[in-house]
Amino acid sequence: LELHREIPLEGEVWHFSVLKYSVRDPSRKEGQALGTLYLDLFSRFPKNIPSAQFTLVCSKDLSYEREREWPVGGSLGKMHVINIEGFSETAPSTQEGEANQQKRPWQMPATALVSDFYLDPSAFPQGLPEDSRDREKTLGELLRTTRLNVSSAKTFFHELGHVTHSLLSRTNLQHLAGTRGAIDFVEFPSHLFEHFVTDPGCLKMFARDAQGNPPSEDLLGRFSKGRHLFGHLEAMQQVVYALADQAFYSIELSADGQSVQLEPGRLQKHIEESLGREAVLGETPRGVPSQGTVVDLVGLPAMTSFDHLVHYGGSYYCYIFCRILAAHVWKEEFSRDPWGREVGQRLRQMFAQGSLESSLRVVRQLLEDEKQLSLNHDMPEEIPLQPFLSELESSLPQGEEM
Repeated sequence: LELHREIPLEGEVWHFSVLKYSVRDPSRKEGQALGTLYLDLFSRFPKNIPSAQFTLVCSKDLSYEREREWPVGGSLGKMHVINIEGFSETAPSTQEGEANQQKRPWQMPATALVSDFYLDPSAFPQGLPEDSRDREKTLGELLRTTRLNVSSAKTFFHELGHVTHSLLSRTNLQHLAGTRGAIDFVEFPSHLFEHFVTDPGCLKMFARDAQGNPPSEDLLGRFSKGRHLFGHLEAMQQVVYALADQAFYSIELSADGQSVQLEPGRLQKHIEESLGREAVLGETPRGVPSQGTVVDLVGLPAMTSFDHLVHYGGSYYCYIFCRILAAHVWKEEFSRDPWGREVGQRLRQMFAQGSLESSLRVVRQLLEDEKQLSLNHDMPEEIPLQPFLSELESSLPQGEEM
């Protein structure tokens, strides 16, 4: 697959700094486009989104609309309608099946990745302007002067996992396309993609300093030792937040059926009592200069600003769950050759199914046949923990273990 920079049409983007790319398959006729990516990367007032992916157009078979001669989309919407051969990646490979799949109208997906990258004050002392007479020159300066730390790069690649899932989706129904599925499934690709930053071998392939030089072996070595620094604290915090989220959605309504939002004291008490029943949270962590419990150390989420209660209601556990799952799949299949064509093709086939089947069965297909036994699709609680624990232990002082 290839990423091609394109010039947006008039009125297509919401700010001059938004970059447009098309994802193309050079093996198809004339390098057929598979999707459109908009990158809104740079900080500007009043944008206040650290990093997020937004689906704009979903994958969809438009044969039904075409047969009835219904108009599809407006002037901009029509550019996402293409005739594609072999519409579905999961279609039969027989000659008859291929003939039936030829030149079906398809809605090409489009997505936006929005970040808030810090601007170099020496290049943009007044911040990013609302418009630019020389758009390409300004964009070139933005791309040349913007630098990311490891944390920002990791977040960017996390969202890039969602982007790739959306753009390579080839589903018949738009409500099953890309990330429109169970949260504990759609968060897996994003956590898998984080490893392309945290793996020193991968980072060496694309990371460059201001002079265009790759990181030195000494720098990569120091990065390897510190890449998961305080990761055990972050993991504990995610567990506490997941339990608080579960407790929030397990509280009963009041006798008159009114929402407990009217009784914040009762809600707080319920969450604290629920966490109090978890014995491990009342223990003092080993190797930490603190006499308090796990909850004292990492704290409870501030319920008024814990927006995942709305967006991921009852499913915040998906973060720690998918981190563990991604660590296992990376170790078993990607760590030897992250850029390998064979494993890349399997990943693409998984993305092509969108969220048609949001289950471990789909993730299991990323593994070679003899390794699939390590994932029982009926028992997610048996996903091996050791790869994830090994990542956390890599940043502990020598001789200490989790």
